[in-house]
Amino acid sequence: MPRVNVSDVRQIVDTILLDAKILVHIRTAQVLMDQVFASDITLNENTKKEIERYLAAHFISVSEPEHGGLVEHEIGATRAKFPDNLGKFLESTRYGQQALALDVSGRLAGAGMARAQFRAV
Repeated sequence: MPRVNVSDVRQIVDTILLDAKILVHIRTAQVLMDQVFASDITLNENTKKEIERYLAAHFISVSEPEHGGLVEHEIGATRAKFPDNLGKFLESTRYGQQALALDVSGRLAGAGMARAQFRAV
């Protein structure tokens, strides 16, 4: 069951998405949370809830940049909007960065890393 609801996510991301669409991103955040933190006891439930909220906002921002993933820049009379892409995986949005900052265990940062295998020949 998700730790957050649509209202929680709307508090941090400016979006015109319908509640049902936001709920899809909340479920995605929940799946990631449940997978990454299944055996973790270092984070309390309040922290996990905040991480999940920022993850949902991150997924909104990544999949629908026009709904929370654009940054507006203005130079003189010229104004333009650009995707809020700052890095890879969770570092690509300010919401993902906040989720990473809240995770003092570091598990979330390692979740997007490919696992390497070495074999001696």
